[in-house]
Amino acid sequence: MASSKTQTLIEFVIEAAPAVRATKFMAAASLVVALYDWLLCLGDEVELIYFAPWTLVKVLYIFVRFPFETKLFFAQKGY
Repeated sequence: MASSKTQTLIEFVIEAAPAVRATKFMAAASLVVALYDWLLCLGDEVELIYFAPWTLVKVLYIFVRFPFETKLFFAQKGY
């Protein structure tokens, strides 16, 4: 028979499982919303950023823009 501490830990994990599942669903939903927003703005982004000459604004945009998507993707994967 399991000890009292083990039993308590098992009960805690069982109680926490729905919250973990809800958190994963919210992370997936936020990834979908972020990708949808990116796709909506992709035409303007290509026109105004990628074909524009290199300026401080372009560098700052790229510096801020791409780490966000990378972090969001890896957070969804659980890394």
